[in-house]
Amino acid sequence: MKIVKGLPQVQKVWQAFLQAKGYDSTVASNIRILSATEEGEVVCQLNVEKIHLNRLKGIHGGFVSTLVDIGGSLAIAAKGMFSTGVSTDISVSFLSKATLDDVVTMRSRCDKLGKSMAYTTTELLKRNPETQAEEIVAYGRHTKFVLLAHQSDAKIKSDM
Repeated sequence: MKIVKGLPQVQKVWQAFLQAKGYDSTVASNIRILSATEEGEVVCQLNVEKIHLNRLKGIHGGFVSTLVDIGGSLAIAAKGMFSTGVSTDISVSFLSKATLDDVVTMRSRCDKLGKSMAYTTTELLKRNPETQAEEIVAYGRHTKFVLLAHQSDAKIKSDM
């Protein structure tokens, strides 16, 4: 059985996220996957909507953390995983704000996919309307336990 990697795998996993009708599909269904490589790099975009804002009209820190979580999962998926593990640690640094209607680009990569742990990094960027330069909104690191995900993927492949 050939392992599917890159963009087709990321699209398949993202559709599974959306079809689960859980938190991700409630707050982040407007994510557009632009590219993904077999090396575990994924680029997505989304428009900041009112649901994503805090009371000061900036992108909510909890939502940014969700994007780091999703980005890390999709980067793991790009390496061929359908089950992408469970979070053990997530950290986010906030550098600037995004506001309503800003287009945020997510650049995620899987830095290491081991037998039991995976390590990912996500940057969130937006264009400065005055200079058109990209600005970092936030960056985060996400660690996931993937031992059981590897076992789950092996079972899925053996059932095919």
